[in-house]
Amino acid sequence: MPNDVKLQEGHPVDENLRPIKVGGISTAIETAQHGNGARINGDLDITGDLDIGGDLDITGDLDIGGDIAKDGTLKIQGNATTDIELVSGNDSPRVSLVDNDDKIASRWSSDGTNTTLTLYEPGGDPSADRMEINTTAAGLSTISTNDGGGEGADLTLDIDGDITLDSHTGVFEMKKAGTKFADTYAGMILGYTRISNDSTTTGHAEINPDATMTVLQTAQGTDVSVTFTAPPSGNVEISMLCSLYANSRTLEFALSDNASFNEIGETHTYDAGAQSSDETDANMTYISFVNTGLTPGTEYERWIAAAETISGTSAIRHGRNRTTGFHYPPIIVKATALPATIVTGE
Repeated sequence: MPNDVKLQEGHPVDENLRPIKVGGISTAIETAQHGNGARINGDLDITGDLDIGGDLDITGDLDIGGDIAKDGTLKIQGNATTDIELVSGNDSPRVSLVDNDDKIASRWSSDGTNTTLTLYEPGGDPSADRMEINTTAAGLSTISTNDGGGEGADLTLDIDGDITLDSHTGVFEMKKAGTKFADTYAGMILGYTRISNDSTTTGHAEINPDATMTVLQTAQGTDVSVTFTAPPSGNVEISMLCSLYANSRTLEFALSDNASFNEIGETHTYDAGAQSSDETDANMTYISFVNTGLTPGTEYERWIAAAETISGTSAIRHGRNRTTGFHYPPIIVKATALPATIVTGE
């Protein structure tokens, strides 16, 4: 004889959830009058489609063999103590976001060795136009773009704030199709000094006439030097550009690591005949030095020193001369980052 299906004994159908009883035994299904909902205390196994017009509150497992369709926004929300997991039983799982049957938004996938997040162009998969973030062993990650019909898959970073590049190895490379052609920091100006006296004094930096190396200093007491922080390569070029006045003189220049003059090393400087004049000359003079073996991230200061091999008068003119009213070019000293590899010869 069939079992009777009843609500909880003694209660009519109203706005309160009450268990359905079969043969006097309560089931896992609770129901109320139309519009007040229903509840299942346990697992729900659905082999067809699930059409939800309101909220779905699940405290157990929800196993759905068909599609889920909701009239409105579908929101999956955990509480403060639970995680939300999307689980695929496939050995190479893929989770996709779909718009009108087009996989255009994203696809998470893994083949056991690579995990990939793919963003497709409008029109979706199987279009070859996409952007991917791929992660393999040891966290090795690559961001790549692909234009299936050409080379139009540009990557733009439009950041409303700072951009920080922090490599713990200090390696920064630029490549063309996988082939390195430069260190990204090479050529970067690390320090810059501009000495331009605009006063009523002469503004000359005198050069020692007795062939003794002395750090250059202006008449106003400014050392000709530059301060910088060493790049990842530890290699820096120090250069000076100035207006040099000399009368039949041969001049020497050197690089010092302090203001009292301490030459950094013969292989890094030019001590002999860096500049010569056979008469009274005034020329723009450029001199540069290479300083290697520096500690990356450490701040340094380097001074330019000079001397005459023959006693006489030589000076670096800069700024305003009160007698003539001329304005000479400023003294420029720069520290420029060099790449990790420097070709040398003998």
